[in-house]
Amino acid sequence: MSAVYEYTGPVDCGVVPDKTQCKGKSVIVTGGANGMGEAYVREFVKNGAFVTFCDVNEERGKAIETELSPERTCFVKCDISSWDDQVRLFEAAVTKSPSKTVDIVISNAGVGRGAGDPMMALEDPFSKPTKPSMHIIDINLVGNMYTFKLAIHYFRRGEQTPDRDRCFIFIGSIAGICDNLGSWEYSTSKWGLRGLMRTARRNAPHQGIRVAYVAPAWIRTAIQTQETLDRLAKNGVEFATIDSAVKCVMRVSCDKSINGHSFVICSESVSKHGFIDAEEDDRTDENHWLQKIQRTVFRARGDAWP
Repeated sequence: MSAVYEYTGPVDCGVVPDKTQCKGKSVIVTGGANGMGEAYVREFVKNGAFVTFCDVNEERGKAIETELSPERTCFVKCDISSWDDQVRLFEAAVTKSPSKTVDIVISNAGVGRGAGDPMMALEDPFSKPTKPSMHIIDINLVGNMYTFKLAIHYFRRGEQTPDRDRCFIFIGSIAGICDNLGSWEYSTSKWGLRGLMRTARRNAPHQGIRVAYVAPAWIRTAIQTQETLDRLAKNGVEFATIDSAVKCVMRVSCDKSINGHSFVICSESVSKHGFIDAEEDDRTDENHWLQKIQRTVFRARGDAWP
């Protein structure tokens, strides 16, 4: 991986990842006791990684740990909105993993909008306004920022050698790629993570760290209510699959040349691979007005890592 971010075109999503790259790696997966998170845990373990994973569902997490073997996994009960909980997660990874390192982090934990978005609630304009809950922001944005901050810290404990890695994948949402009517707080949290990836991809390579953003479109998981799934299907939504999300995460995790890209997990009618490089994060025309402003920003800022 280059020490400077360079855009070299979209990632070829048809390349079959070399999953032997997972063997011996120490992987952390947040939100790993169900849905996509559980699928990531199982795939990494199957390919020889030691996986430390967390979730608020302790019963399910411990059951998965027992099934997959405590010699290959470590479950930690964790609310990602708690800094202290996440410190315990990362400490468990470096303590329990055979390599005593953290190599790959899949920042997957998050919540949906549930019954509605409190930011959008319309109240009597003549009544006293109600302070909205920031529960979604606290988990989806602040919690995942905690994960990234801790990953940077623990990545750097391990030596940079050919058999190790420093890869961080933000699991975002299509709501962080497209306009998403009716989900102000949720969309803000997902755009925020993508914004963090966009900024980090410039600094992170200086410390040998690479980043990516994976944006699932509509997938049938527990984060969606059945009512929501039924409404989406009624309106012609073609669902993506958890298998496609796993393929994308493995494609990024197993290729050290990939840094700074956003991917969308989509239906096979959009891409036969089930995921696609979003190609929304770069302007290739050097004379484009945004490129000119971007170069000015780089000159003006002086806080890049050494």
